[in-house]
Amino acid sequence: MTELKFDTDGWLDGDIGDADERATFTRLKITAGNAVITRAFSKRGGGETEALNVPLFPLADYLAKMWWPLLYEPFRSHANAGFLGRHRLDLPMHGYVFPALGMCSAGDNAVLVQWAQLENEHSPLRFLTLPPKEPLQVSRENVEPELMNLVESALARLSSRSAAHKELEASWSRVRETLENHDQGSYCMAAGRLGIDPYDPNAPDLGQFLGSLSENLFNDISEATDLSRLGRTAESTAQASQKIDSLPTIEVAAFGEPPRDDLRITAGEFGYKAAVMLRNRLDFDDRPTRLTTEVLGASTAKGAVLKEDGRSPLAGLAHRTNGVAHIGTFAQTARQRHFRAAATAYIAWCSQPGEIRAGTLALTRRQTASRAFAAEIVAPQSYLFERGEKTGFTDDDIEEEARILTVPHDTVRWQAWRAGVQLFGVDAPQQERNTFF
Repeated sequence: MTELKFDTDGWLDGDIGDADERATFTRLKITAGNAVITRAFSKRGGGETEALNVPLFPLADYLAKMWWPLLYEPFRSHANAGFLGRHRLDLPMHGYVFPALGMCSAGDNAVLVQWAQLENEHSPLRFLTLPPKEPLQVSRENVEPELMNLVESALARLSSRSAAHKELEASWSRVRETLENHDQGSYCMAAGRLGIDPYDPNAPDLGQFLGSLSENLFNDISEATDLSRLGRTAESTAQASQKIDSLPTIEVAAFGEPPRDDLRITAGEFGYKAAVMLRNRLDFDDRPTRLTTEVLGASTAKGAVLKEDGRSPLAGLAHRTNGVAHIGTFAQTARQRHFRAAATAYIAWCSQPGEIRAGTLALTRRQTASRAFAAEIVAPQSYLFERGEKTGFTDDDIEEEARILTVPHDTVRWQAWRAGVQLFGVDAPQQERNTFF
């Protein structure tokens, strides 16, 4: 499993005017697995280095103040300057040479880490380590202690009489105290998911939005919306949750144990593998109409729609009780119902008995896996490959397959492309990359 490491090698004497930065001046090496993010080439003297001479104080101060949004807000589909300011670790370094490095939440148990090679003509160094094709997903249990150690190393170096020490100590003590109190910690995590500083006296009170929603359900919707739409989304979710137990059920117990997450592969790969595993476990072939009929049943019908809203950030709700789960969708068309019922079934499979959870359009690991799972359930790659292996698919062929399967056109296009079916007159799907840079 990939680990993110911030390693310091002693303390340096630097010709730095700022006393707080001078006190925390060190050799810093940042690695992610085998990738040395700080590896750089000197434009002036030539040669390579794997560590940088930088002060820890600016970074530690940033971490202490941004802790909750940095680690709990997931990537948004349209990241603005405010989002980048909460997630780019190079921005607070005030002109020091530092790699372009960002991180944010990938969901409950993972943190998304990404870096880039940004050319800066004024920098004496050029960073050499290429970023991965997909952002890394690192265990939260690894990342948070690393960042804690960095903050506390800086705090230990600062003069206890300095204003910087007092400010950093106050910020960090507040975080540490919150981490030791479950209720306070849960609130701060919820605020962080929305990009809010929970200690800001002018920040909105999230209690006004929570209402009758459980903590987990509120967290699900917080990852999928922003503060401006939170009230409407929470109200819509609360209304839908009152109806969920009157809707059809699926036999979740028949699915068996859900797969254990594997951060070595992408969420999309994980969701695909979960669908293949379920199909094999239930002894179904790759004929999708049989699987959706027998497994998803009436949850794909119009009567299982909670709200005819195809633009909602919610895909559906699942209430798991004992071995069954009530499934309801937010969907406008039959094709959307099929896809979103399958995605919500994945959420039910991975939920605890008694929970109401939401399938959403969030870019977290669980939600991304649910959509990949749904795509493979309703439009299996092997099925599409068999259909298009010899002749390939035109756009009309894709539409015909989508009609037969009652699934979105884009789902078939993506699945056919992933299966290796030749596409004629059809643009290859382009995955929208989520990037901090």
